[in-house]
Amino acid sequence: MPKLTIHVGVSGISETLVLEQLAHNTGYMRKDNCGCVPKNGMCYTDGSDVIQSSIRMDLISSTVNKATCVKLPCVKSTDPGRFLCDFTYYLSLVEDKCRSAFIHVPMLHMFTAEEIAAALAIAIKEMSTILLSSLRFSVSKSSTLAWRIPTFSASAFASAGFMFMVTISVLSIATLPCKLTTSFTFEP
Repeated sequence: MPKLTIHVGVSGISETLVLEQLAHNTGYMRKDNCGCVPKNGMCYTDGSDVIQSSIRMDLISSTVNKATCVKLPCVKSTDPGRFLCDFTYYLSLVEDKCRSAFIHVPMLHMFTAEEIAAALAIAIKEMSTILLSSLRFSVSKSSTLAWRIPTFSASAFASAGFMFMVTISVLSIATLPCKLTTSFTFEP
């Protein structure tokens, strides 16, 4: 089982790094790229309407905003969008709400890949540090690679050559707000 699963989706409307606190079970009415809609517009027929991550996104957001190397503002959100991102996050939270997160990033015309990567790196490191601390492991916040999390660069951000799995699926550019979804699954 992964120690931490972080889904990253590109939002066409966001101007910040958005840390999603929760996901919804119902309200999925828009068709995906294959023209499919979940049965009854929901993830699970007997699931809770909302599941919250136990990861304190407000604390993560604060850490990202205090980082002097980050130009991209960071906010906590309670609305991942009732589409593929929200649906994916809900399924992940059903599996483990203590070890699942979803981050929306803005499109590249708003910030550079390096700026987005820097903000993501701080958020991911802080999540892993908090998670490991809660599991009573000792983690040094000053350590550059506390969990073998890479120092991101533009080329690193766009490739999959890290110590964690990266899955990328490109959706319809013309119609969807989430044009790219990437899931990072960390295994120390």
